[in-house]
Amino acid sequence: MQYKPIYEWRHVADAYSKSYSVDFKIYPLDAGTNIPGSTDVPESIVQMAKKLPRPQVAFCPSPVEGDIHGSKEQFASETGFIPALTAIYSRHMGLYWYGRTLFVQDEAQRVHYALLVASSESFSGNGLFFNLTSVLFIGCTVLVLSFLWWWPFVLHLTRPIAKLTVSAERMASGTYPHTDEKTREYFSLSRKDEIGRLSQAVGSMAAQIMRQMWGQRRFIRHIAHELGSPIARIKFGLAVLEANAKDENMLRIQRVIKDVELVSVMIEDVLTYLRAEGLPESPRVENFPLAEVLEGIIEVEGPQADVHLDMADRTLIMHSDIKCVRRAVGNTLRNAIRYAGESGPITIAATQLAGAIRIQVDDCGEGVPPDDLPHLVEPFFRGESAKKHSCGSGLGLSIVRHCIDLCGGTLRFANRTPHGFSVIMTFPLEFPRSSPQSCDC
Repeated sequence: MQYKPIYEWRHVADAYSKSYSVDFKIYPLDAGTNIPGSTDVPESIVQMAKKLPRPQVAFCPSPVEGDIHGSKEQFASETGFIPALTAIYSRHMGLYWYGRTLFVQDEAQRVHYALLVASSESFSGNGLFFNLTSVLFIGCTVLVLSFLWWWPFVLHLTRPIAKLTVSAERMASGTYPHTDEKTREYFSLSRKDEIGRLSQAVGSMAAQIMRQMWGQRRFIRHIAHELGSPIARIKFGLAVLEANAKDENMLRIQRVIKDVELVSVMIEDVLTYLRAEGLPESPRVENFPLAEVLEGIIEVEGPQADVHLDMADRTLIMHSDIKCVRRAVGNTLRNAIRYAGESGPITIAATQLAGAIRIQVDDCGEGVPPDDLPHLVEPFFRGESAKKHSCGSGLGLSIVRHCIDLCGGTLRFANRTPHGFSVIMTFPLEFPRSSPQSCDC
């Protein structure tokens, strides 16, 4: 504007308003000046401008002579970024206002003190008040560099912790290593810092816990095994007494025989469970006719019970460990007879699915309370309904689950409607692994 006649200043402001999409206005702050000022500048903005200190230099030097209003030292120190003390920024009447007080020379070299103000609906003035593009670029650059700088450190800390977490979750789910070396391998980390020390401590603690657990199981196995011979002798002696007893003594001997049989069954369950827990992870697999195996299980476990075999294809051949299948189905059928044998028929259904064989055992009993369902596979767990029966050790479904896991299958159970309980065992048609070792469960 300082190179234009004073009557053209309004036209210059209007031209820049169209170029930047911002409404430029000039308002005279000196009394008696002949600047054609704008009348639509808010009074609050004008009052804010009048409170600002007057700048000591002209806004721009002369392009020909380089003259400035004030000393060159003052101009050199105050040009460039707009000094904060001589600029205003405010919001009024839905618009953002940015203004600056300045001295402007006209074509006659007369100096005028005025307010140059710009208004916009955008708080950045479409990039004129603030350059948001540069700010965003710098911010994104800082974030990316910070991410690239810290990401290796984060991985260095989180990867070993994630490995420790996975190993702990495997042990919590019941996947136990069978030796101290394998236990330490679960938690071994090739580090010498605090995380490495933590992994060594956790590995040593887990190995000690596993030694104690396996020691207790060996102790229980030995005791249960040693009890087998005395119980067998007691049963033989009671059988002899029963043959010679009469009347009242006969009833007493029969009650004792029943109690001894109960103790014998519980000891056998404990031994079976401990043998199942100590099984190798890869049982021996073979092809066998499923119908013959299921019929044999019914003859052994429920010769006097009302058990039906529902199997459309009697020629179905199963590829799995026959001992694991016998133990899993046998324990399931034994539980059904024990707790629901007097409530109605028990059905064993075998069906071939896509890539699997499903064996389902249904009874017509009272079912299981919903709160007890999540705990049925826990060793030695007996729910409220099981406590009504004096027999049972709480190991049946624990043995079933372990045998099915070794065969790569799945175990599900649920209450039936309106009453009854259903156990569903699924075995894969193609066994995932093969080994010469046998599932001695």
